[in-house]
Amino acid sequence: MRKMCALVAALGLGAAATGAMGDVLMANPMANNGGSPGWGLFFDLTSNGPSITVTDMTTASSAPANASFTVEVFVREGSGLGNPGPGQSPTGWTSLGVANATQGSIGSGISLPIDIPDIAVGPGETVGVALIFGVSGPRYYGTGSPPLQVFEDSNLKLTTGDSRSAPFTTGGSFFSSRGLVGELTYEAGGYRCSVSGTCPGQITVAWSGAEPNAQQAIVFGQSEGSTIIPGGVCQGTMLGIQGNVRLVNTVPTGNGSGQVSGNAGTAACGGYIQLVTVPGCATSNADGPI
Repeated sequence: MRKMCALVAALGLGAAATGAMGDVLMANPMANNGGSPGWGLFFDLTSNGPSITVTDMTTASSAPANASFTVEVFVREGSGLGNPGPGQSPTGWTSLGVANATQGSIGSGISLPIDIPDIAVGPGETVGVALIFGVSGPRYYGTGSPPLQVFEDSNLKLTTGDSRSAPFTTGGSFFSSRGLVGELTYEAGGYRCSVSGTCPGQITVAWSGAEPNAQQAIVFGQSEGSTIIPGGVCQGTMLGIQGNVRLVNTVPTGNGSGQVSGNAGTAACGGYIQLVTVPGCATSNADGPI
């Protein structure tokens, strides 16, 4: 689950610029249809220019007022919509984790804000998203077979959406369009990373807004804080982590966004991850705890 810390400015050359924070994209204001627990709601997110990190959302569910439910967030490169389509198979989908949610004051209405695992969308890219509802079912907008809905601002476009009673299989029922109800909170621009998964076990480090076609170091610290790199290419760069700070791996940035997965041992649990481009020494946010 996302635990956001403040962005830490890089002191070396090539420091990443930070963009506006906490922008909100509104979807449908109310639901007129719904499904059962285990159903999935599918939609696409497309960057209209900058790198995007979706950090929080609200959504409608069939839960009673003030009751708890869960939302598991899956993502894939490219669109997740259509039938036949990507939603009929688990191939290409990655689970970012399960978010705990609380219904608002109205039963079968809109939830309180949900801190979801961060969804990274690279500049100009489209990411398919699937929300799998637990405990209570999804509520959404749409009946029959109307066209897909589009909600957008200067940074982000939401194309919504489809519903499946048996997500990632060829069975069950498919409905379209079934649009997201609620809103998305996102941050535009800047070099960002997010960590998802279960520790100990497999975790995923995702990034957006990085310098394309460069290298980046994945660094680990036991807690948030500050550490100045004492030597090497990025000598003098301040990190936003502290405590047993060490290099985990070096991976390509690709086109500026992407993700890599690996196993985290017990000793890593509770720690934080930060990314640093090499050379250039731009730093991402620090994210955790793992």
